Amino acid sequence: MKLKQRALTSGSRRHAKETSRVARWVGFALAVFATDSAVGCKKHKPPARSHLWLGPTHACSLQKTGELECWGANGSGQLGDGTLRGRLLPGLVESQPRPDELALGARHTCALSAGTIRCCGDGSRGQLGTGLLTSLRSASSPVIVDGQALTGATTVAAGSERSCALVPGGVRCWGDGVVQATEPEGFHGPATFVAVGYTHVCAAFVSPKAVVCRSEGEPVGAPAATTGVLQGAAVAGLTAGNHHTCALLEDGAIQCWGRNDAGQLGDGTVNDSPIPVLVHGLPPAREVRAGASHTCARLWNNTVACWGANAEHQLANGTTQPGLSPAPVSGLVGAQELSVAGDSACARLADGSVRCWGSNAWGQLGDGTTEAHDVPMPIKAAASAVRP
Repeated sequence: MKLKQRALTSGSRRHAKETSRVARWVGFALAVFATDSAVGCKKHKPPARSHLWLGPTHACSLQKTGELECWGANGSGQLGDGTLRGRLLPGLVESQPRPDELALGARHTCALSAGTIRCCGDGSRGQLGTGLLTSLRSASSPVIVDGQALTGATTVAAGSERSCALVPGGVRCWGDGVVQATEPEGFHGPATFVAVGYTHVCAAFVSPKAVVCRSEGEPVGAPAATTGVLQGAAVAGLTAGNHHTCALLEDGAIQCWGRNDAGQLGDGTVNDSPIPVLVHGLPPAREVRAGASHTCARLWNNTVACWGANAEHQLANGTTQPGLSPAPVSGLVGAQELSVAGDSACARLADGSVRCWGSNAWGQLGDGTTEAHDVPMPIKAAASAVRP
């Protein structure tokens, strides 16, 4: 009897162990199935982006995989995709060299890749740098900017109808009626930064240290003038709006000068200033970027502050009242890159996502609509949405 009981007990234990082992395998299989199912149900996310460029009516970004995508207005071929069709959502731009840097004007785009600059879009004012004003009115695919003057270019910047590049010998500009890359009058020697506005160009020169600006004058026909500011200052960044300019100094301070009708100089007034004024109440900054009549900065804590015009929600504060001093943009944490142009702004965050706000009349905010945003909103995944 005891032997029989022991046999039953031993059998029960083996059965229990087998049941436990099977249960573990079943549980593991269920867990794997649940994990696979969860992965399969995830929503498609926009690709992570490593660089971001914004123009007044269109935008581009570089995915971390190396693919270039652009969106917004394309009536002159400025998206460089071989068509004249605008996009309300990001679309891949293929068969072009991977850009090291882009510069987006009003209706043209220039790309720097391995020391060579290619431009596309409107060429009616010489923006494509082909050497002849009437030879190429527009190009929907990039063309190489003509001339040996741009050999070894390291930076490219664009304004409304003009572009400039930094080369080992200094600054070269083209467009706005100038059909070949030439050195602006009063610009001499190597420079570290260049910024292009609506009617002016500024560059930070190495020796002597100074920011020199060349203005074509206002109104049209007024004499051109070259002025120097910030002599001896250590400049860490330069940006130009339509009619104002801002410099980031190495200590994180920002100084601005020029037109101030909307408070874009950030000094608490609406008084124009031909000399640099300190932006009031702003913590140390990493970047400064200017739109048409507003300015934004990325601060050391990777938040964003903006000031100036706000009729198109450029300040993302829920109102349309201009801001005479910097105010934080809510909802942006971990900003890694800032791009501002026209009446819009975008920030690339630490996870590679991009959020934009302000004017969206041409779909430049990349969310599939043409509605302005009064708060930062994410751009969406690349698609085939096309705007006529």
